[in-house]
Amino acid sequence: MRKKTESATQIGCVLWFRMTYRPIANLLISIPNGSRLAGTQGQRAAQWARLKREGAKSGAPDLVLFVPSIHHHGLMIEMKTKTGRQTENQSRFQEAATARGYAYCVCRSLEDFQRVVRNYLIGTPYDIAYA
Repeated sequence: MRKKTESATQIGCVLWFRMTYRPIANLLISIPNGSRLAGTQGQRAAQWARLKREGAKSGAPDLVLFVPSIHHHGLMIEMKTKTGRQTENQSRFQEAATARGYAYCVCRSLEDFQRVVRNYLIGTPYDIAYA
């Protein structure tokens, strides 16, 4: 059996969310910082430089849910494989976001994502992050 990729898991999570929470479906967005850029090394560097000027930020989470809860302004979600670990930039971003009232979690499966989102939306505790 082929190992599930982070991308495949994220696609499943987004699909589940959009089917389950139709009224707020468009408030869950992806931040495609990990996208593969095309071209030569120089062209990729120029593309990333432009994206940074446009606001791209290394370490930003994969998904953001723009729905406030009882305790937070919104929910930031970093997708990882079962063995994946946050980068230093991702950990720093998490610290800055949680210090300013955002919830942040690391999800490794559709089941993690479903549990976190359901609990976040009804205002009950959930594991904000585990790396």
